[in-house]
Amino acid sequence: MLSAYKIFMEQRRIAEGEDNTEFYNAMLQKSGDLEQVLKDATVPDIYQSSEVRVTAFSHLNRLGEINSTLRSTLQGALRANANNEFMLTTIGNFFFQLQAELTSFQNYFSGFQPTEDKNLLEHITQRITEVVDQDESSQRPVNEQPLLPEYDQQLNDALKAFINKVRGLFSDYQPSCFISYAWGEAKSENLVREKIAPYLKEAGIKIRLDVIDNAKLGSSVADFIQEIINCQYVLVIGSEGYCNKVGAKEKSVIRLEYEKIWAKYKTAPQQIIRVLASSTFNKGFPPDFGTSSRVYESILTQRAFFQKFPTILEKLYETKMENDGNLKAVFKKYTEEYAQKIKSILDSESQSAAEDAAANNGGPSGRPQQSPSPTKRK
Repeated sequence: MLSAYKIFMEQRRIAEGEDNTEFYNAMLQKSGDLEQVLKDATVPDIYQSSEVRVTAFSHLNRLGEINSTLRSTLQGALRANANNEFMLTTIGNFFFQLQAELTSFQNYFSGFQPTEDKNLLEHITQRITEVVDQDESSQRPVNEQPLLPEYDQQLNDALKAFINKVRGLFSDYQPSCFISYAWGEAKSENLVREKIAPYLKEAGIKIRLDVIDNAKLGSSVADFIQEIINCQYVLVIGSEGYCNKVGAKEKSVIRLEYEKIWAKYKTAPQQIIRVLASSTFNKGFPPDFGTSSRVYESILTQRAFFQKFPTILEKLYETKMENDGNLKAVFKKYTEEYAQKIKSILDSESQSAAEDAAANNGGPSGRPQQSPSPTKRK
């Protein structure tokens, strides 16, 4: 909402008399999405502590009040065809109010020790953030420029070095993870088979993946899906294809996996780790995984994979670190060092790409366009 509003205003689409109907309708849709998230979060029995529930409900009710007024204002603007700057400024104020209340809500539990309630509150506020203040560019198809080869190699080397440290740290512990994803989508398949699965295995995770384990079990789909019962975690790779197959009337392997996963984990949704590979949050995950699972990462680009992979590892090793403060501190140190390394590599890549673009376009001084060298981006 807020990001969309800022983009809208920056594009100067607010001239007196200009038709802003499309924008109003888009914000009404967002308001409806927020209303559903708030409704899901105000179910009393999902909270462990009555004190947390009372405070959470206070913030949620305030967010609901602001959203309700915003919704009424948007509907009124549509009816009156109010295409003036005053109306847009009024609507913008509601977006900023939502953000301020969300920040207050997050500050309330930021100092909590890890508990089921803190995990739940983090999940709820993350969902609200996705509606209120997520960058709209992440909700559009991503047309990412491929990584320059030398930087791709540097990122892979940095991740392997990080993984070696982590594996040494957890040498006596091997959590298991079933990976559920949809076939027929090249992006999801490549992410799982070429990135996530190999690196998880290298990190010491005992993975269950169809193209590896199903063959070992004599290609029996039923036997492979039964492996879900033996795994501690399930990694769900979200995409529009995954969500569509779960919701389809005809039975599919994904639908069978979904039924088995949810039957086991409906009482422990924190053991479902969601990774969005393509599409958007609401279109990429089945409703149960979307509203009840409390772990979520978005990996829509190659660069995001390298940035977010440590978070997946952290969730898989979370149980081991719960009662060992020293182990947790060392893991945090490794993660911070890795994040700094990745940032440095990506900053260098961005600078190199910018220099290439300037050279190929004649640069700010209007120099003639030059042919790219063999090592530059084409």
